[in-house]
Amino acid sequence: TGSGALTIANNVVDEANLKVSNGPTNGYLLSAQSGNTGGLTWAAAAAGGAYNLLQTVTASNSSTVTIGSSSLLSSTYKNYEIHFTNVSSSAPDREFYFQIIMNGAVKTDGKYAWGMNDPSGRAYSSVLKRTYYGRNTLIYHVAGTTNAQTLDSCVNGMIRFYNPSGTAFVKTWNYCISNVPDPSQYGSAVTFTSNGGGGYTQNTAALTGFQFTMSAANIRTGVFKLYGIT
Repeated sequence: TGSGALTIANNVVDEANLKVSNGPTNGYLLSAQSGNTGGLTWAAAAAGGAYNLLQTVTASNSSTVTIGSSSLLSSTYKNYEIHFTNVSSSAPDREFYFQIIMNGAVKTDGKYAWGMNDPSGRAYSSVLKRTYYGRNTLIYHVAGTTNAQTLDSCVNGMIRFYNPSGTAFVKTWNYCISNVPDPSQYGSAVTFTSNGGGGYTQNTAALTGFQFTMSAANIRTGVFKLYGIT
């Protein structure tokens, strides 16, 4: 043009046509470095702490919610988290569970080992001093839609899984939740609970997904998000 500026056609500037001070490495980011050749340098991304959203699933009167897959739960990340918000039940006082999926099948062999710290004082409270075994992991009781006192109540929380794609060690997880409980179970004096727990599988197979359910009810509402953590 008259000003000396050049117009570059679309889809012609590639890596080889950039003036960068060093050679490329897969996974590196292009960063500004004014003292280097061309003012650009390939550099590793900052390590640690980043949450990378991999999948979102929204429940709508769902019998189950499944999240994750063998391609998502890969060795790309060592740690993963599932965040769930505004989870409610289609019936009052239901238990909210999750189960793991191995090789594409939900694990139901009764070999879940878990414990929880439950401040409400219910009979199943372990205060992490006992281990429970069953066909799933209990997260917590969830109030349902038929109780007027808890029509707008829900459970929110997160579960962290460690190295789910590995096969050398058993898989462990821990979780924390907050919840407005059903007064029919805890009494009107208990208006809010917060608890945590953890568990592990009793084999070393890789995890390929997770399934959430309610006991004898549907998951009326809820948003589930899977994150890979760098």
